[in-house]
Amino acid sequence: MNIKKFISILLSIIFMLSALPFCASAKTETESAEYVEGEIVITSSAEIVDSEGNLFTSSDDKTVYLDFDETGIEELTESETYSAGENRYLAEVDGNISEVCNELNKIGNITAEPNYILHTTDFVMPSEVTNNVNFYKNYQKWYLNDKMHFPEAWQEYEVTGAGVTVAIIDDGFYVNASDFPVNLWRNSQGTIGWNAHNNNDNIAPIYKSDGTAFDNTAHGSNVAGVIGMAPNGSGGIGAAYGAELMLIQAACYLSDTQNPSFTSASVANAIDYARQNGADIINLSLGSTSNSSAISSAITRAVNAGVLVIASAGNNGTSTSSQKFYPASLSNVLGVMAIDKDNPTQLAAFSNYDTNGGQFYNIAAPGVGILGCGVSTGKYTLNNGTSQAAPLVAAAAALYMEKYPDRTAEQLKADMLDSATETVTAYSSTSYTYKSLNVLTLLDSAKHKHSWSAWITVQQPTCILAGLEKRTCSECDEYETNTLPKLGHSYIDEVISPTCDTQGYTSHTCSRCGDTYTDTATSALGHSYSDWTVITYPSSDSDGLIQRECESCHDIQSRAIPNVLTNCDFNGNIISGFSLGTTDEDFISDNVLETDVEVTVTPSAGTTLGTGSQVTVTYLSGDAVSYYVVIYGDINGDGLYDGIDSMLDSCVVSGMLNEESLGTAAYTAGDCNHDGVIDSLDVQILEDAGLLLAQVNQSSDTLEASSAYSEYLNLISQTVEAETVTSTEDSAVNYFELIVSFIKDIVAIIRSAILFIR
Repeated sequence: MNIKKFISILLSIIFMLSALPFCASAKTETESAEYVEGEIVITSSAEIVDSEGNLFTSSDDKTVYLDFDETGIEELTESETYSAGENRYLAEVDGNISEVCNELNKIGNITAEPNYILHTTDFVMPSEVTNNVNFYKNYQKWYLNDKMHFPEAWQEYEVTGAGVTVAIIDDGFYVNASDFPVNLWRNSQGTIGWNAHNNNDNIAPIYKSDGTAFDNTAHGSNVAGVIGMAPNGSGGIGAAYGAELMLIQAACYLSDTQNPSFTSASVANAIDYARQNGADIINLSLGSTSNSSAISSAITRAVNAGVLVIASAGNNGTSTSSQKFYPASLSNVLGVMAIDKDNPTQLAAFSNYDTNGGQFYNIAAPGVGILGCGVSTGKYTLNNGTSQAAPLVAAAAALYMEKYPDRTAEQLKADMLDSATETVTAYSSTSYTYKSLNVLTLLDSAKHKHSWSAWITVQQPTCILAGLEKRTCSECDEYETNTLPKLGHSYIDEVISPTCDTQGYTSHTCSRCGDTYTDTATSALGHSYSDWTVITYPSSDSDGLIQRECESCHDIQSRAIPNVLTNCDFNGNIISGFSLGTTDEDFISDNVLETDVEVTVTPSAGTTLGTGSQVTVTYLSGDAVSYYVVIYGDINGDGLYDGIDSMLDSCVVSGMLNEESLGTAAYTAGDCNHDGVIDSLDVQILEDAGLLLAQVNQSSDTLEASSAYSEYLNLISQTVEAETVTSTEDSAVNYFELIVSFIKDIVAIIRSAILFIR
């Protein structure tokens, strides 16, 4: 980077920062991620806030207190996690959320992330149905009877989900709506449900500031009705109407123009609350394209406690190969896609789908025209979405758990997938096929399911022979065998590398049976010489020496470098000892000794040599050696010594600049008295010789500056926008980062220097 450019950027930033607060506001969050502005969620397995509200970390009996301002945190509030082993905090931050999280995550014993916003997964806004006649016949029959066979399962196995607790985490519930479920979970105080966002017992939907309802205000009531709509004969019926429903409101108000949504902190609290209070199944008809670690950690705790977690796959019509929907795509969650009503052999057009063989979304259930409870007496909702498919799967799981209470959630998931013989295809492509749940088949297959022992190896496979394993049913003594494929050779490779003069080869030996073979030998490499390296430089009265070395065998070749420059003080690759005003033409005419070489000069300032000018000597052989010009006192390469050079030497003395940041030529030029170090003596030499002070009228009482001095003041006060500094000049980026890291010290020193000059 040109040193003058560096000075201009340095002074511009200093003057701007001296007048404005030092802050950063760049936004680097992923465009698709949605989160609460100015809030992050911090989780830790240990306490990180003391009784006085100070943030600290501890390791190896050493406690380190962190400054809130330095971490970007303005306020920190502890959240209820309902778990003794988990500490969660909601922090208000100032500045770039991504940068604050990145810095906090470097601490090591905490996890920091944005407070992500999640949404319900309705594809079509709820359409209320006011006519309560023939709801079952006209709306529910297609999915309860024809597709999932719920009534047959109720009658065949006499199950309704009784004794099973299903937690519904949603945006609120109208518990007085028509046919609203009557089997509702109550806490120890006898209150229905819980509000995990506000930590109180208000589970009603959120209203606008003027008291009117949002468009999707009945989402939670619809989901609750799909599972447990009351069997009172007046309208529809829930798929598991005997199950106990734990209603958890987890939504928050954003604005009158945005439907209530969910934060990752609230959803994580709701999952922990459901687990702590005995939920068997958790239904999450919500999600986001952002994978929240707070939510995934809460789900892991629930699954480890034996809870089945079910989530909707989302309604963007996208595949898992282009974008995943969370938490449905987590490996320990049962992700549910939506089946179409008009064509029940395929997914609905809005449903997200899995292109990874069911790795992320596991099963499909009806999701179009699904009847649920509404907002008041006489009103129901008819919704479309994976939000409606998920509770149908949750209802099927409730029937299974009532019938087979001793089986685990993992066994239930396995039985669901094993028994689902009916299949549907993706809307966009018949290449992708998914399992469609049949409740009667699920209960039938589970009743006749073998209780297999673990597989026992009867004969171990070898490199060339197959093996055999066997398992036995503990209930009926049936057994199954399975062939174990032969192992095949497991070769260990030994590579013998070729040299410049000999061939190489690879030897392969099986670690099990000792079988060995060798690859065809490779050719010798031949010499691979490095570039020519200068060993000694030519002086005014002797030649120099260059060498190159074979990288393979270290063979060395040498060649002399004739001296072609005279009247120069050679020191490494530095040429010094020129006076101000020397031009490139003068340099070539005065210093080139031989004529069978090409000498080019690249001045740092116009045609005048300044520090950093480059002299390149190219010999007839093609070899080239470069030298850099040093004019003592001219640090910034403009061919002058002035106050700017004095300021740069002062920055070196104060430790803000060094040889690496200035470059060898500029640093050598700063050593005006040639004693090998830049110190206050060099600064004084430049101040005494500086053109700026020489042009100030010292005899005037007012010390009026000359026109040249005025131009200098204009130079240091001009502004340079940061966008003009591009990454194509590596040195420019380095200078800029150097200035930012020492910006506070620079401001103080430069202000003192300006006062001194004035």
